[in-house]
Parts: sequence; structure tokens; C-alpha cells
Amino acid sequence: MLKKIRWGILGTGYIAGKFAEALSVIPDAELVAVGSRNQKSADTFAKKYSVPKAYDRYQGPLEDPNVDVIYIATVNNCHRENCLAAIEAGKPILCEKPFMVNSSEAEEVIAFAQKKKVFLMEALWTRFIPAFQKARQMWEDGTIGDLYMAMSEFGFISERDMSNPLYNPALAGGSFLDVGAYPVSLAHIVFGEPDSVVGLANMGPTGVDEQAGMLFGYQSGQMAAGYSSFHIESPKEATVLGTKGYIHIHSPFYCPSGFTLHLNGQEPQTFEFPYEGNGWNYEAVEVMECLRAGKLTSDLVPHEETLALARTMDRFRAQINLKYPCEG
Repeated sequence: MLKKIRWGILGTGYIAGKFAEALSVIPDAELVAVGSRNQKSADTFAKKYSVPKAYDRYQGPLEDPNVDVIYIATVNNCHRENCLAAIEAGKPILCEKPFMVNSSEAEEVIAFAQKKKVFLMEALWTRFIPAFQKARQMWEDGTIGDLYMAMSEFGFISERDMSNPLYNPALAGGSFLDVGAYPVSLAHIVFGEPDSVVGLANMGPTGVDEQAGMLFGYQSGQMAAGYSSFHIESPKEATVLGTKGYIHIHSPFYCPSGFTLHLNGQEPQTFEFPYEGNGWNYEAVEVMECLRAGKLTSDLVPHEETLALARTMDRFRAQINLKYPCEG
């Protein structure tokens, strides 16, 4: 029996809760601490998810000798500060996407982690979902020929409310940074960092994008397209197209349980790969395997990829003239 790896969580929001649920299905994982900005929130979270230690500050789990690794699920503009503090404390980190507000912050945090020799990974959970991994292997093996196009989208209806971090520019809100990261990530997985970036956005009255459309181009002719939105409940599907056919990743494409292969002139073939838990457990397992192997990065989400994604997101925000107060 492997020794359990003990997790601490910073943040008590929706995603923190999903991650807490995910840890409960991993036999050799244990959630031992949670940190929040106030004791009431920490206590409520701890009671709901049976967490032994509840701290009224984010530093609490970082100073706890019983915590082996930290999951950062705070609001976007806190990621830099939280990561730097965790690295200083020598705690390995899984940081929720978007990793940082911009590429400058990403460079700073990654450089510090490398200097201190602390494990650090961006939480791009899609890459570890079994169905997505199988679909990726299929298009990378040439099953659908030479790849030319990738399309994906993520829209959900969210009521405009300044108390919601999604609408608050001071907290680096907006649809693009929140869920637009998924179409950007798919484009990078399929084609890599784009040569050109075109962006459009519907800017809301609070100063963040409430809907965004993105187009990425590559010198060899490939394109990737996507959109994000707080105004519509979209299909949340993705399609990767090549010269021999296409792969349609079922909804929700960021955490799919299957996909359909469409080869030119042939009947479609559907492949199902049900996942365990709620899906967040796969990225946690990856972190744990990396820690046991003594790695400082994950092969599936290396630091170079995290930096490339941050650069692309910077370029897109420059297209829509979106700069956050925390960026000076």
C-alpha cells in the first residue's frame, strides 16, 4: 500500500469543492487542510468535505507540516501571490487555470519554482481525461490524415453580478480567462502556439468580456476557432478535422466520456471511455505520480506549454483591449 499523499486546498469556491470530491475517490490521496480568507468559509468547507484542518488564511495550509501538496483554487488575480508563497514554503503545487493573469506572471512563478526546485503544474484537467487522451492519440497517429482545423466552444448562462468574480475586473474576470482557456488549450494541443491571433469580444458594463470569439492561424495553413460566453448555454463540443475525416469530441469536450470518428465515405464509429469520479481526480493522480517519481514538471503539461498558453491569451486580450487593474 502506497503512503498517502496529503493535500491542502487554497480557496473554498465551486472548483475547490469539485476537487475535494475528486480526492475522495483516490485511495492514496487524503485532503487534510483548507485555507480561506475567513474562518466561517473554511469551517463550512471543512465540514462539508470532512477536512481535519480549516484555516482562516491562505498561509495556513502552506505552514502545515502535514500537507504534502497544495491545490490552488482561489480567484484568478490571487494565483501569483498564492503560488509564490507556496513555492517559498517548499510545497508542490497544482494551480487551477488560468495559471496566471498574464505571461509575465507565469514566467516569474515558473522561474521561482525552478530555482527552488518545487513541483508546479497548471490544472488543465482535460488533458488527463481517458476519452480525450484516446481521441488525441488517434489524431496524432494520423487516423484522420493531415490536420487542418480545430473548433471548440464553451458558453454558459451567468447572471451579471459584481459580487460574482466572473464579472469583476479587479479579480481578472471575463469569459475568455474563465472558460476561453479551453478552446485556447485545444488549439495548442492540436497545432501548437499560433502564428496569428484574431479576437473579438462583447465587453460588458463591468469592464470584462462577456462573450469572446477567437481565431488562431498557422503558417502552414491550419486554423483553430473557438468562443466563450456568459450569455448562452452552448453545446460544449469540439471537432478536430483532417484530410481523411474528423473526430467529434462529445459534450462536455473538456471532460468527455466519448467521441465519434467520422472517416470520409465511412459510417461513423463511436468510442466510449467512461471516467471514474468527477474527472478532476485524473489531474490529481498525475501530480501524485510526478511527486513519487521526483519530477518537477508533468510531461503532459510542461512549463513551456503553460508559458505558451499564457502568451496566446495575452495576445488575444491585446486584440480586445482588455487589461486588468492588477496589471498596473
